[in-house]
Amino acid sequence: MSEKTKPAATPWTDQDRDLLRSKMIAGEPIRAIAAALGRTESAVSTTVNRLGLQPMRRIPAATQVRIRDLAGEGWQSSRIARRLQLPVEVVERYSVSA
Repeated sequence: MSEKTKPAATPWTDQDRDLLRSKMIAGEPIRAIAAALGRTESAVSTTVNRLGLQPMRRIPAATQVRIRDLAGEGWQSSRIARRLQLPVEVVERYSVSA
């Protein structure tokens, strides 16, 4: 290997990908996830795209209240997600009482 050649990146393990998914669902920023995994933001962003994950989006307070109300009425997360046209992960994040 010549001095100008960069070494290959460390392969992603299943544990790395699971941690990435859980942190994305929790709404952590890419920068924080990269630091936790010891990887660059670019590597994390690329893996996010390859896994088809999306950063957690913020939703209006009124929608958060509606999610909690429906969950309190016994609605399942998947039903709330369909009704409000949101990803299930977002509904699950906001369905717990704050």
